[in-house]
Amino acid sequence: METFLAKHIGISIEAPAEKVYQFAVNPENLPAWASGLSGSIEKIGDEWIADSPMGRVKVKFENENRFGILDHEVDFALRRKSLQPAAGFSQQRRLRAGLHAVPFSKRIG
Repeated sequence: METFLAKHIGISIEAPAEKVYQFAVNPENLPAWASGLSGSIEKIGDEWIADSPMGRVKVKFENENRFGILDHEVDFALRRKSLQPAAGFSQQRRLRAGLHAVPFSKRIG
C-alpha cells in the first residue's frame, strides 16, 4: 500500500461549534476553509465542481448530521476518488458518537 506524508495544521476558532459546523457544511464555503482543494466551487446540476490545483474536481459531501462530520469525497477528473475525512473537529465528533476515526485519506477505485 502506498503511503503519503501528512502534515496537520490547525487553528482555534472563537465561535460555538454549531456555528462553525453550519458555515463549513455549506459547500459554497469550501474555498474559505479548504483553499488547498478549492479556489472556487459551483453547483452544476446535482454536482459540486471545484477548481483545484489538480484541475476541476467533483466534490461530494456527506449529508448534514448531528455529529458535525464534514467528510467529503473528491473525484479527480473522474479517474480516481479519494475520501477526505475532515480531521480535528469531525474526528472528535466521530469518536464521541461511537464511530471510528478515519485518520487518513482513503483512495477509492
